Amino acid sequence: MGMDWGTIIGVIIGGSLSFGATYWLERRRDETARKRAQEELEADTRVGAMLVTTELRDAEMQFAQALRKDAVVPLVFSNVEWLKWAPTLARGLSHEQWGRVALAYTLFRDASLGAIFRGDDDAFTDEEKRTYAKCRDHLGYASAALADAQDLPSNEPPSEAR
Repeated sequence: MGMDWGTIIGVIIGGSLSFGATYWLERRRDETARKRAQEELEADTRVGAMLVTTELRDAEMQFAQALRKDAVVPLVFSNVEWLKWAPTLARGLSHEQWGRVALAYTLFRDASLGAIFRGDDDAFTDEEKRTYAKCRDHLGYASAALADAQDLPSNEPPSEAR
């Protein structure tokens, strides 16, 4: 009995084609899954950015109101959306965008705590005015960073206007 070279060559060619097709399909499946995961992250980042932006703009308005009135006003610190969306935003935002948003919330929290512990009859000091203006500005920077993440126009004034 002799070797049937045709059969051996057929098995090698068939196995190679099967391997190649399986490899190609798996790579394509992996690429599709990665693309789908990236699209989901981008969509979730946009949703989170929109909701957090609303919270930031509300805070920004509180500081603007205090500066307009030239008086300390009760600050309502809200971070519900931030706490909910921070993990998604951490994955979906650039390092710079993340830093702006995180800093804005930190400044807002600290200013809110400072307002709680001051007396009602205390005058609005120059230092508090500077702190409030800094908070307002950083909340605006954060809103602009999130608008960039959503590909939406920002309401942040040009830097030379500040």
